[in-house]
Amino acid sequence: IIESSFIDLHSSADKVKIDSILLQMNKFSSVDQLLTMQSTSIINSYGGSGNLATIRLRGTGANNTSVYWNGFPINSVTTGSTDLSLLPSSFFDKIEIVTGASGSIYGSGTFGGAMNLISEVKFEKNTSITFSAEKGSFKLSNFSANTIISNKRIHYVLNAEYKYALNNFKFINRFKENSPSEVRKHNLSENYGFIQNINIKLNESSQIETG
Repeated sequence: IIESSFIDLHSSADKVKIDSILLQMNKFSSVDQLLTMQSTSIINSYGGSGNLATIRLRGTGANNTSVYWNGFPINSVTTGSTDLSLLPSSFFDKIEIVTGASGSIYGSGTFGGAMNLISEVKFEKNTSITFSAEKGSFKLSNFSANTIISNKRIHYVLNAEYKYALNNFKFINRFKENSPSEVRKHNLSENYGFIQNINIKLNESSQIETG
């Protein structure tokens, strides 16, 4: 039995799938921003871009939803939750949300459900480098790069991203007399990071993965 059919058999509800097309259309969004637009999941965002954001399923808390990256749990060992604002959607090929995930599939901590962040592996000859950039108001600058090197035995992927925004927008301060217009200060946001996967195919039924 392959893994996908096993999950389909034991899941208590339908899965919500975010495919590669939607991910490409929203490649400069974080995972929490993408799910807010493309799913019915409850996303708690504590502030603007770059601030803490968590997912809640079936009315449970964020620590009752497990988040997996290619099968590895990435929930914090202290809070039990995952900050989705730190995860760029361009780093993944597919995102799946399973509500009411069975403990026999995902283990403990999945009373609300589980989310899978999936990077596809294809053992075929391929070498590609992709670079994307975005500019916007308030000195917004987003840059991302993707590198894939693979053959029949090895599949290597490197994703990198850099985001910067001064966020010095104007707003009406209604706590002051006559509601004067002010410029937002001390609101700079800067994020950068990278992620890499290496898969080595040993034979038709076995492979080694590290990331």
